[in-house]
Amino acid sequence: MDSFVRPSPEEVVEVRHKGQLVQTSIEINEYVAKWFYQARIPFNTVKLKSFKVMVEAIEQFGFGYKPPSYHELRKPLLKEEVEKTKQMHKEYEASWKTYGCTIMFDGWTDKKQRSLIIFLVNSFEGTFFSKIIVKEIEEEHVVQVVTDNHFAYVVVGDFLRFKRKNLLWTPCAARFLDLMLENIGKLRSTKSCIARARQVTAFIYWHPLLLTHMKEKTNGRDLV
Repeated sequence: MDSFVRPSPEEVVEVRHKGQLVQTSIEINEYVAKWFYQARIPFNTVKLKSFKVMVEAIEQFGFGYKPPSYHELRKPLLKEEVEKTKQMHKEYEASWKTYGCTIMFDGWTDKKQRSLIIFLVNSFEGTFFSKIIVKEIEEEHVVQVVTDNHFAYVVVGDFLRFKRKNLLWTPCAARFLDLMLENIGKLRSTKSCIARARQVTAFIYWHPLLLTHMKEKTNGRDLV
């Protein structure tokens, strides 16, 4: 009877190996978490593709990997990354001259009520963050300028169209959609429906067990 119940040596070794892998994974996660906490690194950085690529590269290297030193991060590796960025910028510039580009303004107000504006240049090659302006890109390569439809940006758009006749100013479509949805939400026919949906959402998120069951059904996706 024992021969039917007792596991084979191979099965015992496999179970122990799996247990060691689980334990090792837990310990590694603790080390990674501690490093994030001590270095005060924002948690959302784990969503970056570069973070996942880094972890995969270290895993493939295996035993014996030596991380870069303080000097290597500060000097040669940083210089190398800057050169790669400059080369990428040249490729994007070539795309601007061939296909044209769109300058996009993105602005917001931080917690200290400071107004921040960034400039993005979008083209066939992709989107590039830049501090450059129309004059530096050259007007003939700029297809359009896209901004928010806030009053201040409307004034800027009018100024651009007056000063540079070939430029097309386009208000942000996403902002228009936000305003449209906001107005739709104020309609009597939809206002009560939205209020009930908010009550259901609040009820689910205030009950951990119910929230867990919901995420099992939605494959981890949130309602809001």
